[in-house]
Amino acid sequence: NLVAPQPDFKSVFSILRNRIKYGDVVISAYPVLQRIYLGDAGLWLSQTSVLGNIDFYSGVKAVKTTADLANITTSRHGYVLIYRQMISGGSVGSRIHYLFNSNRFKLLYHDSGPSIYDGIWLFEF
Repeated sequence: NLVAPQPDFKSVFSILRNRIKYGDVVISAYPVLQRIYLGDAGLWLSQTSVLGNIDFYSGVKAVKTTADLANITTSRHGYVLIYRQMISGGSVGSRIHYLFNSNRFKLLYHDSGPSIYDGIWLFEF
């Protein structure tokens, strides 16, 4: 029984669809799913510094550094969506640390999911 664990995208994008207002930005590692569920790909929270500045599949701009994230979240209103594998570190680690430790972000949704790989978090800024 090989199954790729996945966060509860349907629930979190349903929450976003009901909250988003004109001018809001959504930043996540899922620009293609954002386009499917929300009609707009938002910004890409790139999970690695090796990739380019544009997501290959959606064509949206990458948020690659903590400074990028801080600049966007201080000048706009919106949401950040992250999932469990992003928390494990890598180049995204400082941005995750910033999300969890800055008073700029309000946790709107968290679901741990059925396995350790399924966790998903939605923050508002």
